Amino acid sequence: MARFEIEFRNILTFHTNSTSHLNTQEHQQEQLEKSSGCFRPFRFHASSSVASPKRHHNNDKHEFLRFYGDSSTEIGVVLVALDAINDLRSIAERMISSGYMCQCIEAYATVRKPLIDVTFRTLGINDVWWEQLRVEAKIHRWIEASKVCFNTLFANEKKLCDQIFDGVESMIAEACFMETVKAPPAIQLLNFVDTSCVALTLPPIDLFKILDLYAALENLIPEIDLLFGSESSIPVMASEALSRLAEATRRTLS
Repeated sequence: MARFEIEFRNILTFHTNSTSHLNTQEHQQEQLEKSSGCFRPFRFHASSSVASPKRHHNNDKHEFLRFYGDSSTEIGVVLVALDAINDLRSIAERMISSGYMCQCIEAYATVRKPLIDVTFRTLGINDVWWEQLRVEAKIHRWIEASKVCFNTLFANEKKLCDQIFDGVESMIAEACFMETVKAPPAIQLLNFVDTSCVALTLPPIDLFKILDLYAALENLIPEIDLLFGSESSIPVMASEALSRLAEATRRTLS
């Protein structure tokens, strides 16, 4: 059975690529500015909709999603080809029928989780420059990053899990998805909202910034519920964070 596990990892690894940093000249310039003590505020590329990534093909015929991180970083995430999905499903069926479900989940997460984590770090949430940002700038960065994560990055990972394990075992797709995206990305995004509720009530925070954060999270709730399901703690965390934001808004107005 170890042979099947290795084969599963190898196929998934071959069709998985870490995030690509394009526009390298600008990226290098930004790193130079940071190393010299300067800090350029985080901005998302104005010409790209983070919620609507585009599909592209590279020279080796891999299909990938492209969306933008900050003003100097373009992120491409490789999608797994259909023929590879069929091979992965066949191997998964053999592993699970032989009682190796845990090994199958581990093999999937070992390959896919680093991709999700690297992409998440590229979006700049809690990076080394995070503490230098004002609360308003953090809110802006969080809103854009959360759109990328919940609407695109997590949604496509969920789709991949469902495709690979379709008809194999109902719980394994959910287990692989949760193992890959729950921590730190999903939890860290929601923790920001939770820990910001106190800071958001302190002057001179603009009330409209609180409302922007509330509206962004409220708009994401349906997608979060759809992705993670009622048995996960993530929708509960999101709902509780939204309630605390509402309370922070009321305290600001009082």
